[in-house]
Amino acid sequence: MGLPTSNHDFTRLVAGPRDAEQARVAHVLTMTWPALPSVYYGDEIGMRYVPGTPTLEGSRLGPAYDRAGSRTPMQWGDLPADPYGPGRPADSTYLPEDPDPERPTVAAQVDDGDSLLRLVRDLIALRHDDPRLDAAAPVEVLATGYPLAYVRGGTLAVLLNPGGAAVRFPLAGAVGGRQVLARGFRAETDNGGAEVVHLDGHGYAVLDLAVAQRPTADGRAWYAHRSGARTGLALAPWN
Repeated sequence: MGLPTSNHDFTRLVAGPRDAEQARVAHVLTMTWPALPSVYYGDEIGMRYVPGTPTLEGSRLGPAYDRAGSRTPMQWGDLPADPYGPGRPADSTYLPEDPDPERPTVAAQVDDGDSLLRLVRDLIALRHDDPRLDAAAPVEVLATGYPLAYVRGGTLAVLLNPGGAAVRFPLAGAVGGRQVLARGFRAETDNGGAEVVHLDGHGYAVLDLAVAQRPTADGRAWYAHRSGARTGLALAPWN
């Protein structure tokens, strides 16, 4: 089953009141759910559905919706031809570019470590590198509301808060788990001794629950890998 971020027939992730910050949660879902993920061009930088785009090739589906708004040209910006992009391509004669002067571009995001583009690239790398995210790897759904929470491959937890209000969720192992990717996230042990995850509005977390961390006397971290019946031991810098 395919899971695209959007496509040429529907509004983009960023459309109307939905902004690029909200799109981050959708990208995490796309790359961690057991399906065949695909990123519609421009969604990786937060290109928006552009209302008022001229109707072209039967794009208008009705009085209130025209698909052309999801088909505007890729917004490369002033990107050199090497190593990431095509240089400055000729102006599109198919459809006009998003006229918003604040429109996102690849050039503005490619070297920004906190950009949407960097998150998508990190997610793609994680999808390739971690076998727990294989399409055939098991998924255990823990919650279907706010947040949406599931575990891939037995030990990789994904928590997503698509809403604007902060939420909390009990998750054993969260405090000692390794943060693979996270935004607007913290984990703590409550007064009753239970481990609880807190997510800000539009926050997310990918946690490796196979790794428990605690500091040793010399300031390094002790990692206990609880994968199956085997237990490993390693030391690494404590941050």
